Amino acid sequence: MTMDTFTMYRVRRTIDGYIHAKVPAPMRTSVQLVYDLDDQSLTLHEQLPGVKRQIWESTPVARFVLVDGYWHVHAFQPNSQQWRPVEEIAPTPDFDQQLQMVEEDKHRLFWPEWTEEEELG
Repeated sequence: MTMDTFTMYRVRRTIDGYIHAKVPAPMRTSVQLVYDLDDQSLTLHEQLPGVKRQIWESTPVARFVLVDGYWHVHAFQPNSQQWRPVEEIAPTPDFDQQLQMVEEDKHRLFWPEWTEEEELG
């Protein structure tokens, strides 16, 4: 199933708002969240300045895949360089709910290096 124009617009607005809230303005020179959106999925990436600080190095964080009207969440496996479905997060038609599950990250699959202290500043 492909996303219709309205769904793409709503998902784009949701993820833009999430990124704006997740990364405080003073931190945006040291970390960025970006995404790729196509007609079936959204992939969220974390970017950090590279060694030369002229190039941002991108690390995949989460992929949200729309299948038959339900959003499935996938986690990136750095060792195998592959995506795997996250069985702990049940598919739902609510994209916002899936984004919240990734944010909460109860199983430490998406934000392993982030700590509560870093988020609080």
